[in-house]
Amino acid sequence: MTYPFFFSYSRKDLEQVDDQNRSYLLSFFDKLCGEVSGLAAVGDGFKDDKDIVAGEEWRSELVDALTTSPILVCMYSPWYFKSNYCGKEVEVFLQRRRLFMQQRANKEPGFVVPVLWQPCLDRIPNSLPSLQWHGLDGNRFSPDDFGVYRAMTRAKTEYKDEYQDLVTKLAIRIRNLLRERHSLPSLGYKPQIDGMSNAFDPPRLPLPPLDEPQRGGPTSVTFVYPSHPRPDAWPFAPPAREAAIAQAAAIAKGKDLRLLGIEFDPKDGSFLEHVDNALQWRSVVVLMLSGAALGDASLKAAMRKLDDKIDVAGPSALATMVIWNDDPPSCDFSDIFPRNIRSEFFYGAIGSRADLEDAMRKSLGGLQNRLALQGPPGQNPIPTPTSHEKRPGF
Repeated sequence: MTYPFFFSYSRKDLEQVDDQNRSYLLSFFDKLCGEVSGLAAVGDGFKDDKDIVAGEEWRSELVDALTTSPILVCMYSPWYFKSNYCGKEVEVFLQRRRLFMQQRANKEPGFVVPVLWQPCLDRIPNSLPSLQWHGLDGNRFSPDDFGVYRAMTRAKTEYKDEYQDLVTKLAIRIRNLLRERHSLPSLGYKPQIDGMSNAFDPPRLPLPPLDEPQRGGPTSVTFVYPSHPRPDAWPFAPPAREAAIAQAAAIAKGKDLRLLGIEFDPKDGSFLEHVDNALQWRSVVVLMLSGAALGDASLKAAMRKLDDKIDVAGPSALATMVIWNDDPPSCDFSDIFPRNIRSEFFYGAIGSRADLEDAMRKSLGGLQNRLALQGPPGQNPIPTPTSHEKRPGF
């Protein structure tokens, strides 16, 4: 049986009940199903009612719904992003989304549909792509204060019309998606819960190595970083998932870029050839360095050699991030990067997560555009700008 949509939610959000002890979340699901059924003549969406015990595999019915349902409706809340199982459900759909983009020349589908159940925009992980979420009218209700749950608690008095309008617009979007000529493909295999990564987590380190030309191109990003310090000793860590290198990779993943890595020993100059390959294969290249580690003589020497290399290969293909745990000191990098320091994508004073996110987003967008202009026509086209931004749909 194919369901019109998969309803993904945190069990903790079920605990909010009305004066008749009915879960607000379940009431929302029932109302949405009724609206979609009336508009599209389909059955109810899939909602898993059974808790998964640690160590237990996904049930076959749940797996079938995850891999075949054409649409994911995910109920964003602080509890949602803390749920490991919700992250795994989203990851299944993101993998299907990536398959769709590979088959459709990087056209971004709109089949992942978030709903702002509780205010949580500041908690949306960088590893998620930008998606058009549904909430109350942003001209009247701040998404920082109002979610669908709050409207439901006052649906009988203040917000009856606003709540009905939201559900109707969401149902219309689902109906329109069901009419799309091309839908999300199935994964082609039955995923196991233990083997599925959590979409909310940063990518695991080390990143996959760059080893063949077809894996390059502006739809990929190659991170170049020394093997020391280890992830849990990078700025912003511990834990390792908060490390600057992991957070940078999460931002790239959220941009639907293929992640590749060159982890190198500063005393082994062979990494320079791999960097040269990445530049020639037109991958976006991001050099990540811990500011504290630049006191190491061997790393300094390796960076001088790299600076000579990228001057020949084309500095416009590379961004450099020097990250510090505290306020960055005043540094003169001209003795290490005499050429690279002149690049607009050289960031030598990143001292916070906000600084890192800003530098990464500017670099990824700028370098993708430059490489697309430099490359042969028709080769590795960059993704079209997304229309699914983190804002309410009206």
